[in-house]
Amino acid sequence: MPIDTCRRCGSQGLLVQKLQFRENMSYVFKRWERLFEGYICYPCMWIVFTEFTKNTLSGTWWGNYGMVLGPFYILSNIVNIIEGQIKFWLELRKLGK
Repeated sequence: MPIDTCRRCGSQGLLVQKLQFRENMSYVFKRWERLFEGYICYPCMWIVFTEFTKNTLSGTWWGNYGMVLGPFYILSNIVNIIEGQIKFWLELRKLGK
């Protein structure tokens, strides 16, 4: 896991890892999709996960694409946060902290 700059907050010298989160907002005639992909520190990982998943949970059910894509995006975000949590934990354990 590299020690680098967090893409979200810009903090340098932190443990970061590459993660991806997706958001979908779907209404009857319009759809928005957002992707976060990049190196991110531990606190920002939880902030992005919470924001993207909350928005998808509340805004994905109003359109046809959202009804199909929303559950997959939510599941993908949950899998990514668990994977990120494990990676950070293993790296900190390896460093002896």
